[in-house]
Amino acid sequence: MAQNASIDSLDDIENKSDVLNQTSYSLHDASTGQNDLFELNDVELLDKSVTDLLDDPYRMKLRRNSNYDGFDQSLGDSWIYPVNYPLRRYQFTITEAALFKNTLVVLPTGLGKTFIAAVVMYNIYRWYPTGKVIFMAPTRPLVSQQIEACYRIMGIPRSDTAEVTGKQQRQKRTALWLKKRVFYATPQVVLADLESPEQTFPVQQVRLVVIDEAHKAKGRYAYTDVIRLIAERNPFFRVLALSATPGRTLEDVSEVIKNLLISHVEVRWDNSIDVLPYVFRKDVRTIVIPLGQTIVRLRKELLQLVNPYLQRLLESNVFMRYPGMVTPGMLIMEQKRFRKNALQQRHPNHSAISADF
Repeated sequence: MAQNASIDSLDDIENKSDVLNQTSYSLHDASTGQNDLFELNDVELLDKSVTDLLDDPYRMKLRRNSNYDGFDQSLGDSWIYPVNYPLRRYQFTITEAALFKNTLVVLPTGLGKTFIAAVVMYNIYRWYPTGKVIFMAPTRPLVSQQIEACYRIMGIPRSDTAEVTGKQQRQKRTALWLKKRVFYATPQVVLADLESPEQTFPVQQVRLVVIDEAHKAKGRYAYTDVIRLIAERNPFFRVLALSATPGRTLEDVSEVIKNLLISHVEVRWDNSIDVLPYVFRKDVRTIVIPLGQTIVRLRKELLQLVNPYLQRLLESNVFMRYPGMVTPGMLIMEQKRFRKNALQQRHPNHSAISADF
């Protein structure tokens, strides 16, 4: 990966093994709007009004104003994009947006969310030599996969990298948070250390939070609380949220956007124009397998168990599904809808219906 200040268009990358020169922006996510979402006011760092904030622009490389604390102006006039991988235009476009805006990336599985995360993480790591980058995933296997991917794709030094787990003693985790710069963890571990009464978490140094499986950021899931606690003490950080399935309804997606302080959404599907060249043709065949006698018998017995509850829900007009087609997911969705409606108008048989769910 090399640096070249003369490349101006995406097409040039296909012919040159260089890095795009871009106007640099700070992670300036300061003001809170009426809808409790952070407004992103991207500030051009080469502007004279910003330069004047420096104590000594000739001797100091790192910004010391609170808005840009730790930003290295000698590195910040460019960003790095790997050219040792085949260029996919949609990946480039999404990465560029994610560097300068809090972005929710909706991309089908297998189309490079990990690649995008690695590039964004490396550039924030590079721009802020004293900053912290946090990658969170719901499970430890997903966390471990990202560690290897970031090293393989962008060469983020292992010496600056740490996996933080609940199996480690708090003292060890505290030492890692202070010493290392790029962290991989489940949100529950990050939340536990953020809420620590010792207040040793270096929250002021956090410059990027990457959230895998971002559709989980609803209700009181740990993702939501992590972002809230960081934002309360440090309004200047970037958020990159990744998901293949952001939500079943607009309400679900809106909740994720609000909880993660998202200001920009990048969506691609299998049939998107810039994605189609990289999607393999699917040969879908339906194979009908008859149920065995044992499964038929067990299914009948289970239906007999749940049928009284389902009948009462049907009679109350809160569940309109044929009992033989009910799935646990359907019940959970209908239960959530019932609880939400109860906030506006409580059903006369609210307690009994809640028990039946």
